[in-house]
Amino acid sequence: MGAVPMPGGRYRRGSDGLDACRVRDHSGVMQVRVLGALALDDGRIPLARRERAVLSALTVQPGISLSAGALAAALWGDELPASWTKVIQGCVMRLRRLITPAQIETTPHGYRLLPDHVVIDADLFTSLVRRGTDQLELGEPERAAHTLSEALALWRGEAYAELVDWQPARIAAGRLEELRLSAEELLLDARLQAGDVPEVAASARARVAEAPLRERRWVALAAAQYRQGRQADALATVRSARSLLVAEFGLDPSVELAELEKAILRQDPDLLSDRVFRAASAECPYFGLPPADVQDADRYFGREHELAEALRMLEEHGVLLVAGASGVGKSSFVRAGVAAQLRAGGAEVTIITPGEHPVEALRGADLEGAASVLIVDQGEQAFAADEPGESREFFSARVRHGDRSAAG
Repeated sequence: MGAVPMPGGRYRRGSDGLDACRVRDHSGVMQVRVLGALALDDGRIPLARRERAVLSALTVQPGISLSAGALAAALWGDELPASWTKVIQGCVMRLRRLITPAQIETTPHGYRLLPDHVVIDADLFTSLVRRGTDQLELGEPERAAHTLSEALALWRGEAYAELVDWQPARIAAGRLEELRLSAEELLLDARLQAGDVPEVAASARARVAEAPLRERRWVALAAAQYRQGRQADALATVRSARSLLVAEFGLDPSVELAELEKAILRQDPDLLSDRVFRAASAECPYFGLPPADVQDADRYFGREHELAEALRMLEEHGVLLVAGASGVGKSSFVRAGVAAQLRAGGAEVTIITPGEHPVEALRGADLEGAASVLIVDQGEQAFAADEPGESREFFSARVRHGDRSAAG
């Protein structure tokens, strides 16, 4: 299978683009930190209060245009000064000088922060939590604990601290805060599965004190206590959680908490296994037998090094051949990996499977655009066409497409 892109195509950003930026030379990337007081490149670039508020507002949805009025509302609320339009224009002009190579573009509707050349810690945090969750579900607790710890280390305070009265930022901050709390609980799960029982027992108690109405924290604490041989303490923890829920909300405990109490009482041997106690989930993290496709990019991981190398070779040579034994994951790699990254970078990607009539499959592909990319999955099928001439025509057409792309 192969792919022929337009030389010079944009491959840097994708489902894991933020992670890629994180490990490369930052000389061409501006780091914007909004998980706490806004900072650029770890605080090395000072900003005035108004500039901080305007830049924070632009990072809530990077790439989306915000009107000057929306930026003014983020800065002053409903009471705008008479000179607000000039103040916003001045802030944007100063920011453009300060945040290079990142760019703020003027649009017909206002201004937007272009996602190229900028790493926003809120987006990186979300990406890392997603990856850590996948690693945990796939039975890699040590890797998950490392990834989740790295995600949580990005927090320095309240998200979007400059925009406490601006509703769009409050919504984004609320979503991030909920994700942070969930990440703390996932980290407890990961460390418990990895066997760090004493550490989890201490950490879970602290997490319970911080957010006592989140049942998952009580479950982790009780499970860790049970594994330490403290059955009475574990049972007391579950019952304390039950009493709190009844007192605060008049609610019965969740199924997970109720099942944990029963398991403790009957001394279920599963409580001592290397898996943290958790109620069964209807969602399976495994793809199963079918290959992962482009839309599965968020769940596809583990081939980061190979993917980066493939994209580098593709950009350098214009053609990529992925070969390997049957069942090793070639289709998943080119679809959920290569194709997803290319599309995220702005390329027009067409994926075909030759089948019994490869020329017909090729005719259905839209290859007119100079930036189009053709990916042939199961390319070996083209050699098995009934007519040898059809195979020759198929590969000749692919060569012509590559020549047109190179000429463009």
